[in-house]
Amino acid sequence: MFTKKRVITFLLIVITIITFFRIAESFMREIFIDFNAYYDGSKAILNGANPYLQENLSLNDWGDSIPIIYPAFAIVFAPYLFTEPNISKIVFLSINIFAVFLIFFIVLNLLQIKIISKFWETDVSLMRYFFFILFLNSSPVLMALRLGQITSIAVLLIFLMFKNFSWKVKSIFLAWATLLKYSLFPVLGLMILSKKKFKLAIFSIIIFIVISFTPVFFGHNLVEIYRNYADLLIKGMTGNGVNSFVTSGQDLLTFSFFRIEQINFYGKIFFVMIFLFSFYHNRKQKKIGLKFLLMLINITMVISYHRLHDLLFAVPVMISILFCLWERREYLQFGFLSLFMSFLIIPLSIIHNISNILGSFIEGNSYIYTVHFMQWRTIFPVISIYMFLFVSYSMYLYFFTEEVSFWEI
Repeated sequence: MFTKKRVITFLLIVITIITFFRIAESFMREIFIDFNAYYDGSKAILNGANPYLQENLSLNDWGDSIPIIYPAFAIVFAPYLFTEPNISKIVFLSINIFAVFLIFFIVLNLLQIKIISKFWETDVSLMRYFFFILFLNSSPVLMALRLGQITSIAVLLIFLMFKNFSWKVKSIFLAWATLLKYSLFPVLGLMILSKKKFKLAIFSIIIFIVISFTPVFFGHNLVEIYRNYADLLIKGMTGNGVNSFVTSGQDLLTFSFFRIEQINFYGKIFFVMIFLFSFYHNRKQKKIGLKFLLMLINITMVISYHRLHDLLFAVPVMISILFCLWERREYLQFGFLSLFMSFLIIPLSIIHNISNILGSFIEGNSYIYTVHFMQWRTIFPVISIYMFLFVSYSMYLYFFTEEVSFWEI
């Protein structure tokens, strides 16, 4: 006899099995490359050596892909250097998996949704489990875990800022999150200042600056090490640098996929103007709207250097909005936003295969880059174009539709 409980139980078992194979397939490819970069660079910094020279690095022969880690990051990563790399990797992965689970539970708490209940009890319960599976299966989450990225820790710190901690504790969360992903400082800083949380902003900046001085205690000349860092950073993102679109644009989110640099430049200027205007537009609102937050994160992704795993910042916000839209029965918005969420569930190998086919039709053109990555020789910038469409839709959601929920920082 087919009962609702049995059907849902069967579907959840099937989805769980698919999730297991999806995660297993993701970890079959090269893993922890970013962890190796953190480990190598941090060890060199704490040993008083130049972290941007291959002779001071031991885990990889990095070639032109020398790790570009922020000098003060070494003090954050120091605990992992007390054991040999393979043990540290297991510890690091375990902490990141825990952070991913905690992020989702914090989202449920902020939305005032019960964490534990029978999964067939209500529609909300069903949506909760469904979105949790989507979250675990999303490419940003899987990429962050597989590559050994620090992204999930930074996202956790940011979401903890929406909980009922004192402004001093939130300042520490913000400072450490900025240290891990300082490219998000403009959105976080302006968001906090726009809500007149001046003590929180100032104290976090002071903490960040103090931590940034720590390399001096390991024998470094601060001016020299930060100059070397800035030079390598700029070199990597310009021309044919290792982080430029022409060299490694296969999963870049940045609006840089046109060969005509004026289009890329003016496109980013446009998004910056929208970014700044949105704070003026939102000036009277004391709390942070979810659609406002999603738009700010997405604009940040397209105007500065970010890769697909950095969308881990946006996925929990997107899921939160979907929860709210479902409860409000706004099914049209729910459907459109679900399409953008669904794209992130498609395995990257499939996206790259399709992108490679599309790119083969325009190889050698004068307008849009195609990228050579691993076995794919003509990757069309599908992910970058997806991000352009996503940020455009998030701008529409914020400016032309009603806000669904507010969080207080």
